[in-house]
Amino acid sequence: MPTRLPHHISRRAALGVLGAGSATVVVGCAPAVKPADLGQGSSSSASSSSSSASSSSASTLPGNSKNTGDVKLEKYDTSAGEHQPATRTEKPKNVPKPLLSDKAKEKTIDGLYENIAYIAASMQYLFQTGDMEPFEKCALVSSEKSSLSSNTDASEMLKMIKEGNAWLDNPTVVFSLNTSTPSSSGNFYSWDGTMKMNMGSYIVVNSMSKDVDSSKQHVDTDITFEALYSGSSWTIRSSGGAAGSGGFSI
Repeated sequence: MPTRLPHHISRRAALGVLGAGSATVVVGCAPAVKPADLGQGSSSSASSSSSSASSSSASTLPGNSKNTGDVKLEKYDTSAGEHQPATRTEKPKNVPKPLLSDKAKEKTIDGLYENIAYIAASMQYLFQTGDMEPFEKCALVSSEKSSLSSNTDASEMLKMIKEGNAWLDNPTVVFSLNTSTPSSSGNFYSWDGTMKMNMGSYIVVNSMSKDVDSSKQHVDTDITFEALYSGSSWTIRSSGGAAGSGGFSI
């Protein structure tokens, strides 16, 4: 039977993973992200981007269009063994680790798609394991990634998850795309979609579980991925309604 979380465990720390300290901070909030994060670091580059925007067809990405709907990452490290999902009494084991393929380096539709899929997969892996390594490798601008690591409550809870002292009910992160190809403006690309996050029905801390109200388990919001390709890699920032989603409570 679910019980209260131990008094010495910060309730705020739990909320850090189940609320604005995690989902909404990671993908929500581009108002604080400046254009310089996507390569418009000087007036000359901004001017160049502005002039090239008038001929967006010149920067149309090559490659095959993608199916609309949920993005899927193809490459995972499963060498640890068979995945065992979390239960109220056991933490998850052998969670598949997302991997970036060489395709992610391409200036193609497939390359951008691969990076968007990897962001979702690395976020899900982070919430399942507390391991920041794959997420740190994703193409999100540094300001979005650091907004999570700098959140004390979220960091505290993720540390507990990594150490095996806490876990969530098999959280999922799913991005869907509304169109088969991104739109372009000069050197910049934009792909509209949705973000759906489900943190599960319970949280376990020090072997004690707590139910999460069903109305507070989900984030479902529109999101736009804005991307720039430079130096054989993509940089992506996200914008949309995640910051206003309200988060979770326990």
